[in-house]
Amino acid sequence: MDQKYPLRLLDNAWQLSARGQGQILLFADANGASLASLVDGFHPNPTPRRFHYQLGPDAAFYGYYPLTDAVARLYSERGPSDLDNWFAELNIYPPNRTIWRQLLVDHYLRRPPLLLKDHVIQQSLSLGDDLVRLLAALTEERPVLIALTGGHWASASLQQWLGRQRPTLAAKVMILVANDADQLPLADSTVQEAPPGHAVSQVGWLIDLPPSNDSMPNWPLLDPIKSESIPTLIQQALQNHALLCHEETLSLCDQINQMLDERQIILVNDHRYDLLLLEAEALFYSDRYNGAITALNELLELARQEGDALWQFDAYLRLAWCGLHKYRLGDAWQMIKHAQSALQSVDRQNADWLLRERQWLLLQAMLYGQEHRRLPETSQHRLEALLPMERNDDFQYAFRFAQVSWAASLSPRELTFLRKALVRSLRWARQLNNKVAAIKILHSMATLASRIGRQDRALRCLYLALHLAEKLDSPSHDVPLLSALGWLRLNQQELSAARDTFQAALQRLQHTTNYHQVAITLNNLAWAYFVGANLAECDRLLGTAIRLCRSRGFRSLPYHTLDDLLLHQALCRYYQGNSVLAQRTLHEIDHRHHSLSAKGELLHSCLSLHFARAEHNSAAQSLLTDRLKAQIDSQLELPAYLLDIVRHAQGEPSQHISWLNHEVTAANALTSRPVDVVALLRSAELEGEVEKLQQRVRDTRLLSHLSAQANAATDAGRLTETLVRQLSAHLDCDYVAIELRPLAYMSPTFHSHGLDDISAERLHQVMAMHKLTRGRVLLNLRDLDMEGFETGSLYINSISLPKHDFGDLVLMTRDPQGFEESVLRTTAMLAAQLAAAIQRLMHERELQYLSSTDMLTGLINRQALYPRLEEELSRTRRHSNYRFCLAFLDLDNFKYLNDHYGHNLGDQVLQGFAKSLDEHSRAEDLVSRLGGDEFVILFPGQTGEQVEQFCRRLLKQFGTAKAVQQTLKRFTGQSLKLPSERRLGCSVGIIELDRDTVPRSVDALLNQADQAMYAAKSQGKNQAVVVPFNAALDDGVR
Repeated sequence: MDQKYPLRLLDNAWQLSARGQGQILLFADANGASLASLVDGFHPNPTPRRFHYQLGPDAAFYGYYPLTDAVARLYSERGPSDLDNWFAELNIYPPNRTIWRQLLVDHYLRRPPLLLKDHVIQQSLSLGDDLVRLLAALTEERPVLIALTGGHWASASLQQWLGRQRPTLAAKVMILVANDADQLPLADSTVQEAPPGHAVSQVGWLIDLPPSNDSMPNWPLLDPIKSESIPTLIQQALQNHALLCHEETLSLCDQINQMLDERQIILVNDHRYDLLLLEAEALFYSDRYNGAITALNELLELARQEGDALWQFDAYLRLAWCGLHKYRLGDAWQMIKHAQSALQSVDRQNADWLLRERQWLLLQAMLYGQEHRRLPETSQHRLEALLPMERNDDFQYAFRFAQVSWAASLSPRELTFLRKALVRSLRWARQLNNKVAAIKILHSMATLASRIGRQDRALRCLYLALHLAEKLDSPSHDVPLLSALGWLRLNQQELSAARDTFQAALQRLQHTTNYHQVAITLNNLAWAYFVGANLAECDRLLGTAIRLCRSRGFRSLPYHTLDDLLLHQALCRYYQGNSVLAQRTLHEIDHRHHSLSAKGELLHSCLSLHFARAEHNSAAQSLLTDRLKAQIDSQLELPAYLLDIVRHAQGEPSQHISWLNHEVTAANALTSRPVDVVALLRSAELEGEVEKLQQRVRDTRLLSHLSAQANAATDAGRLTETLVRQLSAHLDCDYVAIELRPLAYMSPTFHSHGLDDISAERLHQVMAMHKLTRGRVLLNLRDLDMEGFETGSLYINSISLPKHDFGDLVLMTRDPQGFEESVLRTTAMLAAQLAAAIQRLMHERELQYLSSTDMLTGLINRQALYPRLEEELSRTRRHSNYRFCLAFLDLDNFKYLNDHYGHNLGDQVLQGFAKSLDEHSRAEDLVSRLGGDEFVILFPGQTGEQVEQFCRRLLKQFGTAKAVQQTLKRFTGQSLKLPSERRLGCSVGIIELDRDTVPRSVDALLNQADQAMYAAKSQGKNQAVVVPFNAALDDGVR
C-alpha cells in the first residue's frame, strides 16, 4: 500500500471535518501501533485539539467515557459558566442535565465521568444525542481530533453510537478508531483497501493499515493516580455502586472514612454529601435500614447547616423509603411531608426538580397502596405524566405494583388499562433482563388475577416469580411471593400446603430485621392453623406476634393492625371456650381508641354478635347483624374462610371451615410444625433498643442545630418564625406555635404553622379560658370541647426561667395515640434553650437602648446619630436625584434659665422641647440630642424650603413673650416671667445637600450646620437660616 495514501485520506477527511461535516474513520489495526504512527505524523491545517485514548478490557464498563472525557476537557477550556442556560440553548434532554452537570463540573479529582451500565446509558438516559450537540457547540472555534486504539474493547453503547453517527455527524470533529480485524463490531462493511494514489469517495470504510514496526506511543486513559488515594477509592466506590456491588461499596466507604480520620482530612460539603448518600444507599439496598437511617440523618444535619433544600429533600425522601420498608408508615408519612416542604421551598423548578417530584409522588403512591387507598386523582395524573421522563427505571414497575393494591376501587376500564400496562411492563423488564422488576410485575399480575377469580393464572405467575427470585436469594423478594402463594393455597382449602408455604416464608425471615414481615407471617400461619382447627397453635402464634409488635412499638402491619391481631386472638380463645379472656379483649378495644382494618371490623362485629347472642340481647343482635351485612356489601373481595366466620356468627352453617359446624376435636386438627420464635423475639428487643438510641441521637442533633440558631439569633421575631418552621418540619405534629408576651424592650410575637388563622385563634382563646398557658400541660383535645378538634393531644410548654415568664411553645397532634416521648423531651429542652436566648436578646436590646438613647429626653444620642448620617451620605452619593436636609438647633438664653431657676427646671425645659420636636416632625425624620441644649434633626428627601417651613411652625411657640410664657408653663408646669432680653428662643441652622454637595465626613456636615446655626443667632436669634453646603469648608472641623 502507498504509505502516503492514509495521510491523504486523513487530510481529505479533515477538510470535511473543518467545514462541520464530522468524520468517523475505522482502521483495521490490531494493536493500534500503525494508527499511532499515522496520527503522530499527521499535521493538518487548521491545527486540531488532539485527544488520544487506549481502550482496554475494562472500557466496556465506561460507556461513552472517551467522548465524555473529551467533552469535559473542552468545556473546561472554553465552556460557558451558565450551564443551565447553555443546556437549554442546546436543547439537552432535561433528565440528562444533572448527569452532564456532574460530568462537566467534576466533584472529584480525575474521576471517570460516567460509571453506569451500557444499557442504562443507551436506552434510559439517551446521552448519545446530547453528546452530538455538545461536541458541535464546543468545536465551533477549534476542530478536534480524537484517536482511539483498541476499538474492539469499546462498550456496546460506544460502538453503536459510532456506527450510527458516521454518516450524520454534524460537528468539527474527526474520530479515528483502530480495531482488531478479527472483531469488527464497529464496521458495517467489509475490510476494503483503497488503491494507492486514489482519494476515497466515501470516507468511513474500514481501512486496512499495514503493520508498523514503530512502537505505539503511550496514550493513557487517565493520569497516574496513587492507588491508595481517596479520589481513587471514591472512583471505585461509585463504580461498585453503579454495578450494584453493595458490600464492596460499603467496604470502600469504610476505608475512605478511616483514611479521612487518620489523615485528619475534612472533605468539602459537596464531597461529604455524595459520600454519605452513597453509603446510605448501599446500606439501604443491603437491607441494613438502621445504618442507612444513621447515615441519612448525618446527611440531613449537613443539609440543615448548608440550608440546601434539595439536599434536605434527598435525605427526607430516603428516610421515607426506610420507613416504608420497616413498615413504620407514620414515620414515612412524616418524612413525605417534610420532603414536600423542602421541595416547595425550591424556587427553580427545572428538570432536576421534576425528577424529584416524580420520586415524591411515587413514594406517596406506595404508601397509599400499603393502606389499600387510592392515590388522589390529581397526584395520579401528575405521576402518569412524569413517568416517561426516564424510560428504563423501576418507577413504572413500582407504580403498577401500587395500583394493584387499590385495584378494588378501579373501574372496569381502568382495570383493563392496568392489565395491559402490566403485560407491557413485564415485556420491557424481560428485554432489559431486570429480574427485580419482573418479580414485582409478576406478583402484581398474580394479585390481580386472584381478585378476578383466575387462580390458576395467579399460581403460574407466582411460581415464575419464585423461580426468578431464587437467583436473587433475597427474603425481601421471595417472602411476599411465598405469603401470596400461601393465601392462594389457603383459599383453595389446601391447608397443609398453605402451612408449609407460610412456614417456609418464616424460615426465610429468621436472619432478617424486617419484624413487620415476621409478625404478619406469624399471623398468616396462625390463620392456616385456625382454618385447620388447631386453635391452640393459632393462639400461641398470635400471642408471639402480638408480643413482637408491642416490643417493637408496631401499631400497624402490612394490611393489618395490632388490634386486628388482638381480635383474631380473642376469636380464637372464644372458640376454645375461653370466653372470659375474649370478652376482656373486646371490652378493652371498645373502651379506647382503636385502629381496625376492614378485616378487623368484621372480626369485631362477629365477636360482638357472639356475646350479644350469649347474653340474649336481641336489640344488639339486630344491630350487629345489620352492621355485618353492610360490611360485607361494602367489601367486594372477601376470602372464603372469613365469610364462613361471618355466617357462623349469624347462625348460619359454615361451608368451608367444617369444624365450626360441630365441636372441635384433636383428631381432625391440622398438625403443627415447630416454630422457634425465641431468637426472633430476642433480636427484636435488641433492635428496639438500637432504634431508641438512634432516636436519641437524632433528637440531640436536632436540638443542637436549633440551639445554635437560638444562640446566634439577633431578633426574637425572626428566631421564633424560624423555630416554628423547623419544628413543624422535623417533629411529628400537626400544629406548632410560639407566643411571646410583651417584654421590656421587646414587642409581643406570635408565629404558628399547621392551622389557618381562624382555627389557631379559636384554639388559643380556648387555651386562655382554661388558663392553660402556664407551666407544662399535656391534655386530650376532646377535653377542650371544640368543633374540629375531637381527637388528638395538645402540649403546652412554658418558655420561662426562674422569675421570668416569656411565653409558651404549643404543639398539637390529631393522632389518637398522642405524642411520642421523643417529641415531648425535645420540646421541653428546646423551650429552656429558647428562654435563655430570649433573655439574652432582652439584655442586648437593653444595652443597645442604653448606648444609643439620651436618658434625659429619650431621643437618640450622638453615638447613634453618626451611623445614620453616614448612611444618608452614602445614599446621596449613589443616587443623583436624592437630597436631604440637616437642621442644627440651639436654645437661646437657656444658660440664663439654668442659672437662675435651677438645673431641674432646665431639664424639664429640655424634655418638653424634645417632646415638641418629636410632635412636629414626621415619622421618617430623625431627632437627636447632641448634648446640652443642642439638637439635630435629619430630614430625608426634604428641600431647604420645606424644612424652613417646618422651623417657622416650631418657632411660633417662642415668637412673643406671651407665647414663651405659655410654652414654659407647658414644659415645666410653672408660670415664669423672663426679661425681654433673656427670653427663651431657638436658633436653627439648615444645610441642604444633594449629590453635587456631599461632604466627605459627618464631622464636616455637622460643622457647617453649626456655623449656620451661629449665623441665625447673629441675625437676631429665634430664627432659621438656610445655608447651602460650602465645599471649600469641607475640611474644616469645629
